[in-house]
Amino acid sequence: MTFLRTPLVVGLSALILLMTVSACTDDFSAINSNPDEPTDVPEDLLFTRSLRMTMLDDFTWQVGEHLHPNMFVQHFSNPTPGFNTDRYGVNDGWLTVYWDEAYTDFGKDIQQVIDQASEDEEKVNKLAQARIWKVFVVQRLTDFFGDIPYSEAFTGNSTPAYDTQEEIYRDLFNELDEAVAQFDESQEDRFRDADVLYGDDLEAWRRFANSLRLRLAMRVSEVDPALAESEAQAALNSSSGLIASNDQAAELRPDGSSRNERNSLATVMSFQDSRVSKTLEDYLRDLDDPRLPVYIDVALADDVDERRGFPNGFSDSQLQEQNPDEFSIAGPEFQDPTHPISVMSHAEVRFLQAEAALRGYSADDPAVHYEQGIEAVMERYDVSADEVEAYLGQPDVAWDESASDEEKLERIILQKWLALFGRSGFEAWAEYRRTGYPELQEIRDPSGGTTNGEVPLRVPYPESESTVNGSNFDDAVGRLNEGNTYLSRMWWDVE
Repeated sequence: MTFLRTPLVVGLSALILLMTVSACTDDFSAINSNPDEPTDVPEDLLFTRSLRMTMLDDFTWQVGEHLHPNMFVQHFSNPTPGFNTDRYGVNDGWLTVYWDEAYTDFGKDIQQVIDQASEDEEKVNKLAQARIWKVFVVQRLTDFFGDIPYSEAFTGNSTPAYDTQEEIYRDLFNELDEAVAQFDESQEDRFRDADVLYGDDLEAWRRFANSLRLRLAMRVSEVDPALAESEAQAALNSSSGLIASNDQAAELRPDGSSRNERNSLATVMSFQDSRVSKTLEDYLRDLDDPRLPVYIDVALADDVDERRGFPNGFSDSQLQEQNPDEFSIAGPEFQDPTHPISVMSHAEVRFLQAEAALRGYSADDPAVHYEQGIEAVMERYDVSADEVEAYLGQPDVAWDESASDEEKLERIILQKWLALFGRSGFEAWAEYRRTGYPELQEIRDPSGGTTNGEVPLRVPYPESESTVNGSNFDDAVGRLNEGNTYLSRMWWDVE
């Protein structure tokens, strides 16, 4: 797979994708099949591969998370002409890559694990883990595109129907509930070393599932408060608990030995064709945030001894007037190929608990979880206790009990946005769409891109779907309030 490094490579990659995508999606059952080898791959290998390919494949991560959510939510910016998503242009080739990889690679792998484990009651623990991981995969996919093939996907059906996002979310809640309940420590058929996320710790998988359930519950809090409250309380009250420390966080730990054993952000930073966003820099400076030197390296130019974020959304012509080397990439920790890859962090879970308490879903004090969320991410980056205490005491950071609920929510989401930098652009972008926080800067391109300057609310379906799965594609597009564009809303996005 070719890395995206220059506009020329992008163009060639897109051309190749457009030529091959129809063949790739005509028959899901034929993908990754070799007539000279057994059809059934051991579920241990499939499980490991799905975990790794979902999070560690640098090409898929770059065209999916980095060039879309990371740019849209202004954690990063792109000074490279031809890389147009930072200025709200659409690149169908990149979207096609992510769609195809999800449906014919890591998504199909985890479904195959589910299918095989379902045939043997002694594999109940493998089945539960696979169901939880599939929820993680599908949640990101639906939050990216909206309505997607789900109930008929991964089955060999080349024309699966698109389920509505509401239907998908309701089933994901059910999957998490059933998966947690079906774990059985008495069964010895386990993934063991094949579980590269939690090392076969079933209790950790329960905590991860509950934490993921809380994430999904808060996502639907504006569109269906009753469902959100019910699901949040189920997660919060589970006897298995939630991720409650940095040691319990869901992380993959690459060893840096090969391409798919490297942190994908570190790989992309090595290309030096994207920069940290000025929006991020401005928030860090305004808050006198001790994470500034952690998140932002000094500028690439030897004669610029500063940490400088690059503004989002310059047009190609405006970029000709800029010197990207006078601006910064992510800090040294994020350039380390062995830097842990976050699936779900302790800090995120604390901020979810803070919001749940704010909404009355629990009797907890939201201030406690809010401060613990900040403390968790600061601890993760070795910020001293004295610096954390000083940070928590600042007027723009300290919890203000006299503030309105909306002002408190804004403070929670801002700190979550900061905590998610370099760890989950998908979640940061989803939370921005759901809440409208934090306030982002206008892109510099006077044309406003394809959205007239509005931050994208979703990404378009690949153009190939209109040919490969035309009738179902048309049905899904017909449900979109602004058609197959950046400006159609998610089901849960009612703001």
